[in-house]
Amino acid sequence: MDNQMQQETLFTDLQTALLDIDPVAFCERTLMLDGKPFRIHGNGYRPYADLFRYIGLKALEPNSKPLLLVKGRQTAGTTLATAMELYFVGCGLYGVNGRPPIRILHLFPQREMAEKFSKEKLNTMIASSIINVTADKRQAHRSHFQSLLDQNSDTGDSLKFKLFKGGNFIRVDATGLTGDRLRGTTADVILYDETQDISAEAIGNTVEILKQAQHGRQPGGVQVYFGTPKRKGSDFFRMWQVSSQQYFYLGCEKCEKHFPLYTPESDEWKKVWIHGFIVKCPHCEHEQDKRDAAERGKWIGSRDINDPDVRFVGYHLNQMFMPKMKREDIEAEMPANHPTNTERKYQNEVLGEFYQGDATPVSVDDIVDTCGDHERGQRAGILPGEEQLVLLGIDFGGKSDVEALANPERGRQGQS
Repeated sequence: MDNQMQQETLFTDLQTALLDIDPVAFCERTLMLDGKPFRIHGNGYRPYADLFRYIGLKALEPNSKPLLLVKGRQTAGTTLATAMELYFVGCGLYGVNGRPPIRILHLFPQREMAEKFSKEKLNTMIASSIINVTADKRQAHRSHFQSLLDQNSDTGDSLKFKLFKGGNFIRVDATGLTGDRLRGTTADVILYDETQDISAEAIGNTVEILKQAQHGRQPGGVQVYFGTPKRKGSDFFRMWQVSSQQYFYLGCEKCEKHFPLYTPESDEWKKVWIHGFIVKCPHCEHEQDKRDAAERGKWIGSRDINDPDVRFVGYHLNQMFMPKMKREDIEAEMPANHPTNTERKYQNEVLGEFYQGDATPVSVDDIVDTCGDHERGQRAGILPGEEQLVLLGIDFGGKSDVEALANPERGRQGQS
């Protein structure tokens, strides 16, 4: 009997070790989210499974390409990034058995954003992670990742830096305007969050940190970019243009064909999404729950990932794919139905689309590109006698270019 129990325990341990290689299985076994077990399968979040596995497995190959996720707001992108960096430091594959540790940078445009992430996302997920102490389900649980934190280091568990056993670490920081403040750092993985607000110069300077990476693309390490689009022509838009531009297609339970829930820059989704959670297959007209159809779905690229001109593996997700969102919720966000939403906000944050034609004030990128002088210093104050009166007038239009063409006599009039 003891021998049988030992064999069962050995098999269970082996099965667990094999499952921990899979990022999805590992995260579902160890992570909690909002007080509930972390789940990707069986709840409508199936589109994320392939992103997890690309970052955690494919991106570690020496000939891999960086991942780019263009997404709407509140589409769990930062949660994905948090789960993946915890997978890297907690799966037991790095910093053991002679394999180099994995060093991770999670970068934001500004320090305030980095600090907020550390407090509200990373620390919370570390504290709530679980793993069985024994196979006995009645035993208490303990935080898996807190047990992995290096307790022998005074700086191993700070707001910005988490050092784990084996030399694995997560550093949360900000690029600033140019990324110069991060020079001298070495890493294997960089997760860029809110990439749309990080300048091309800052990305170019910080990517150099990966030149000596021990894991991932050689040279180049593992690069992951998350962001919500703003305007066409931006640095983030140019990155998307040289990506594989993959969209998620739902799977029909009747004819077993695949069809898009969302088609870029189109209202075709209104023909597919009937009401509530119900979608209609355009091939056989079978009606079904979009969450179940997502479980049968797959990613389909607009461009060949092996094309040398494709620099990123690009994925697009918007609020339509969120399991809790009904068709009526999306319609309520439309500018015609919402008291404060503009067309730009609807396109960017709900649909995850780059917007063109908005006559809003210039962006920070515009100012940096046009007026930036990074070599110039700045004095702490103005000397007596140097005071000057400076007046600045700003005219920002409230009309888009399309409206301006339709009403040329008043289309360019805005507010001052």
